[in-house]
Amino acid sequence: MQPTANGFVYCYYQDAAGSVARIFPNRFQPDSFVQANQQVEVPPGAQKPFNLRMDRPGASETIACVVSPDELGTRIADRYKTEDLQPIPGATLADVVGAYGSIQGTNVRSRQMAVQVLPAVSAQR
Repeated sequence: MQPTANGFVYCYYQDAAGSVARIFPNRFQPDSFVQANQQVEVPPGAQKPFNLRMDRPGASETIACVVSPDELGTRIADRYKTEDLQPIPGATLADVVGAYGSIQGTNVRSRQMAVQVLPAVSAQR
């Protein structure tokens, strides 16, 4: 992700089964503030402290990020304040993005990226 303006960024991943989890910020990248045009890699770094498992070929999965000039992590409804990288019980991606958009007095923008899971390809020798 790479926001075009300074802001607080929150990203969520919905797997093929429909489970939604917050992937940014996370315990390895705890600061949600991102400067304009700064690229953020999730998971971070060469060592990749966690993985997003996309292991169901043919499945559709989605990543959604919201950005706001205001810090909204403390203002989102309590039901969405779960531990990072863990499923949010009963939530859909639309629910979570909508919860940010319903916070009064702030400007929230969001983007979604659909992911089509492809079968693994064996290395040929």
